[in-house]
Amino acid sequence: MPRDANANGARCRQTPRAIGTALRHPAPRSRAECAVAIAKRELSPGQMIHYKEWFALLKAAGFRVNGKDPLASFLAHISRAPEVGAVGNRTGQYELRAA
Repeated sequence: MPRDANANGARCRQTPRAIGTALRHPAPRSRAECAVAIAKRELSPGQMIHYKEWFALLKAAGFRVNGKDPLASFLAHISRAPEVGAVGNRTGQYELRAA
């Protein structure tokens, strides 16, 4: 599976090469899709991850999030993704929901 593909084999709308390693698509959903695809590749089902660790995985995969505060932008996008669920209250931990 390509590193920017999700579990269904669908590719993220953008790759680092195609956009100069910046996630700048007008649809915020695509940012979350790429983050989810990376989490699916790196995490076991039900495994929790702190959003800072997840952000580091995204960066290590060659993606960059733009904005005044890239980490806050990343957190805003993943917290709204339907495939992602927060673990606890204000823990910073997230997990992928079962499909």
